[in-house]
This record gives sequence, structure tokens and C-alpha cells, in this order.
Amino acid sequence: MENTCKVTYLDHSGFLLETGSRYLLFDFWKGELPPLSYDKPLYIFASHSHRDHYNRRIYKLENSCRKVTYILGFDIPDMDNSWKKMEHAMIVDANRTYLLDDMQIETLLSTDEGVAFMIQTDGLSIYHAGDLHWWEWSDREEERNRMNIRNYKYEISKIAGRKFDLAFVVLDPRQAEFGVKGMDLFLSEVGARFVFPMHFWGDFGLVARYRKENQLKYVTSRIMEITETGQEFVLQL
Repeated sequence: MENTCKVTYLDHSGFLLETGSRYLLFDFWKGELPPLSYDKPLYIFASHSHRDHYNRRIYKLENSCRKVTYILGFDIPDMDNSWKKMEHAMIVDANRTYLLDDMQIETLLSTDEGVAFMIQTDGLSIYHAGDLHWWEWSDREEERNRMNIRNYKYEISKIAGRKFDLAFVVLDPRQAEFGVKGMDLFLSEVGARFVFPMHFWGDFGLVARYRKENQLKYVTSRIMEITETGQEFVLQL
């Protein structure tokens, strides 16, 4: 049986997913949300505390739906306790599995801060990387680069062979040729039916180039071309 899912690109790593029964909001830093149905519960995920992934504006959504639940990476309480005022909020650690309502949430340890999320809900499997990525830089110490690469490969090895329905994965133009390596490894070792590049700092040309150069290589994963903020995708899964 097919599921319909609507994905809205908000900006940077921020996405809103609407399934048949709920909304899932990821790393909402900036951008504008489309109108929400009050009757659907809203689950708000923040992978970590960096300002391009976490913004206190998410707490203004507390009454936007009949039930709003916050799922926050373990580093967020170190810099902000706003979540304690919310009726439904939980802090998640890395490499754990949580059951929330009828949803399963798994986490991986980011190679930067916080966690990556893996979610099972409404018959869908979803991956959101947060800042779990191949962080290699030409101006960084080689040892630090090697450690970041080793850690990324280790985290991805934990889910090697899994096939997600939806995946949101980093492309970062600031790293030049290294910025695509995290996506390359994810697509070669894991993959998803629909893969959304993110964290590309408004460089929509990078998304288009990556898709053009790699779609035929990774034929089992459809790389989505994002061309503007607010763009909506209606997917049959």
C-alpha cells in the first residue's frame, strides 16, 4: 500500500514532512512554515544546538497543533533550557532507540554536535543527518580530518545496507571538493528512495550539479533537486 508524504524545504537543513497522521519538523532555523492543520500532532526535531539548526522560535509553535512534542539533541540543554517550559519535550542521547507514541526514533552520534535521527512512522523510514557528515577541510590539521572521516565512516557503518524511504543528507560547498564525500558514502553504503540534499548554504547550483553528475551512478536512490526555499514535494511511497 502506497503512502503519500509531502516534504517542504524550509531552508538550509530545515524540512517539514506531512504524513497521513502527523507533521515532522526538522532543524527549523529559518524560513516560513506553510499553514498547519491543528488536528494533526506536530513533532519538532532539533539535532543539535548550532544556530543554523536550532532556534528558540520553535517554542512559539507550542500551540500550533493539538499536540506538539519536542525531540532535542543531548547538547541543547547545555546552552538553553527553554524546552523545560514545554508540555511535551524529550532530550535524546546518541546511539539510542526511543519509542514515542507510536513512533520509533533511533539516533547516531554526530561528527560535529548532537545526533542524527532515524525515524519509523506511518510505514515510512526517515533519516535526517543533522551535522553527521564527512567533515574534511583543506585548512585543518590532517589528524583532525582523519579523526572526523574515521568517525563518520564508523557511524555510517552502523546503518550500512539499510534502505530508507526518505533521507536528508549534507552537501556543503564551503568544503570545496570534500563537501560531497559524506553524501557519496551515504549513497554507496545506505541509500534511500528519495534523497534530499541539505546544508548547502543557498548554493542551489551545487544541488543541481551533484544530481546531474551522480543520479545515474546511484540508480536506486532518487536525488531530489531543490531549487528554492518553500519548495514542496508530494511523494508516493
